[in-house]
Amino acid sequence: MARKKVKILFLGSNPAQTQPLALNHEIKAIRRMLRASEHRDVFQLTSRWAVEPDDLLQALNEERPVIVHFSGHGSPAGEIILMDASGAQKPVRGGTLEAPLARDASHTARGAQEPASARALKALFTSLKDNIRLVVLNACYSRIQAEAIAEVIDCVVGMSDAISDRAAIAFAASFYRALGFGRSVQEAYEQGNVSLGLEGIGEETIPDLLERDGIDAASVVLVDTTRDEVGPAGRASRTPLDPAKVIDVQTEFFNRLTEALWKWRYMAMQVAFYGRQNDREKSASVAQAYDEGVWRLFAEIRTEISRAQRYLSYDTCLQLQALYAFIVEFDNLLSGLISRPEPDPGLHPRQGALFSLLNEYIYAQVTRRIEDAIASVAAELRLGSDE
Repeated sequence: MARKKVKILFLGSNPAQTQPLALNHEIKAIRRMLRASEHRDVFQLTSRWAVEPDDLLQALNEERPVIVHFSGHGSPAGEIILMDASGAQKPVRGGTLEAPLARDASHTARGAQEPASARALKALFTSLKDNIRLVVLNACYSRIQAEAIAEVIDCVVGMSDAISDRAAIAFAASFYRALGFGRSVQEAYEQGNVSLGLEGIGEETIPDLLERDGIDAASVVLVDTTRDEVGPAGRASRTPLDPAKVIDVQTEFFNRLTEALWKWRYMAMQVAFYGRQNDREKSASVAQAYDEGVWRLFAEIRTEISRAQRYLSYDTCLQLQALYAFIVEFDNLLSGLISRPEPDPGLHPRQGALFSLLNEYIYAQVTRRIEDAIASVAAELRLGSDE
């Protein structure tokens, strides 16, 4: 039985007349780390951009997430900054903004005046919390809001001071990687802070983890690690099928598996092909399409490999699982290249050469491995249909 999805709702806000934030790099880093994790298919990452106050209500009603992640600006008064209809900054609650809003702003004081009550966000999460277990406010000075939200949500991460883009991205990536490996919220928080120290960023004391009364973050694990959708192939007998439907069911399985594999190969080859060109706009567009679409394809491939245990032999299932592990490893390499910040133009020739090698490798080695696996499946299904 498939496990319940852990849906992450990523809310991004970078209003006009505020310092630009690398929100696209943050969500790419999160997506990349989740894809490389053990329980990658349990997580579903959705996003909303240029968030206005009413968008919070709309998104929480539509998505009903387990995790809500806000990335954007915060003020020394403890406000998180959304957008209004014109694209200008809109504090979630009252207060006067007297300092520049930026993760990298050099704020020396949090302001002498205590901010207004955080009733608005607390009321929002009280009425729309549904399945929400965790809220991450990846914005400067967001601890004040986090304290209010923690009265109704199990675990909340907020920032006690200004935080740089680099630190915000590094913390989020390591935090979600740990969740993807089945770690508790407490362990994920600790790994996020450790990553800041290892990177030499020096902001590991800024993220704070708060818990609702009676909740121990060390016991909050969002992934059911007792079940695995794919898992090791077993030698147990296959589930009997209605003989009249065997051919149709096997054909559907084969078509879905092969379609997903070839789609991934085509998308990966597009990234490598355009990555070696000097058209940065086209390369970025293809890379973004890959980054957003590969998540769904990986879920489809794993689902079909799970189904394969009903129709195929133990050895063929092992071959499919080995192919998937190979694809994931290759994806880690490819997504690591396309998720970096904008490169120095002087590095393009070297990057172009690397993408050329990747393109040739996909065309030869990756294609061969997919063809071999598909041939094994096809041969075995043909034998089964003759019985």
